[in-house]
Amino acid sequence: MLDYEFRFRNFISLAQMTMNHYLITRFNLSRPEGKFLDPSWLKYRSQIFERFTLPTVAKQINGRFRWFVLFHFNSPVELRRNAERWQRACPQFEPLWTCGRDTVDNWEFIGEGNWARSTSGQIVNSRIHRESAGDWIITSRLDSDDAVSVDFIDAIQQAFRGREESINLHNGWKWHQNNCHPLKHANNPFISYAEKCSRQLRTVFWKSHKNMGLQVPCQQVGGPRDG
Repeated sequence: MLDYEFRFRNFISLAQMTMNHYLITRFNLSRPEGKFLDPSWLKYRSQIFERFTLPTVAKQINGRFRWFVLFHFNSPVELRRNAERWQRACPQFEPLWTCGRDTVDNWEFIGEGNWARSTSGQIVNSRIHRESAGDWIITSRLDSDDAVSVDFIDAIQQAFRGREESINLHNGWKWHQNNCHPLKHANNPFISYAEKCSRQLRTVFWKSHKNMGLQVPCQQVGGPRDG
């Protein structure tokens, strides 16, 4: 009886919590060589994004999330026009323009505790604080050349347990040599991070996805290929 009462009280407590969910994509933050401002690279990446990434996010069965897509502020006009069109195609899509040239914005430093100090991290955190009134914040990674299942957002939110932890949907597929291959990854690039809302948000980019499970407990969530 006592165990039942404890579980019931815990359920009520979780139900009363409020949570905001943010999907974050770094589209073309610059590296020193400026690759991510190259017109040919941007055209190629935009085609992939529009064909695979954008439609899978727009078709989520759970629309209770915001999608921050970070672009370099020196991006060409064509990419800005694309961003406006993508925003019309997906109500959750919100472009954020950042310099992306801070030392700590270089990719080799991201994920080693410097994200919150970077220009990009400050812009994201400021945007979250401007609208979030929840007790908890979930941030999820998504690269600009990847796709997710239609229940991706819902699965993460269903897995949320009202505690600080990473949430990893470990089943996926990898496109390699013109074929799709099943892939199971304990700390994949789509990982999420749940934390209490505070003025000093870490977000999912606090650590690299490979090291996230070493810093906080990681809840492994299966998918259609389990069982």
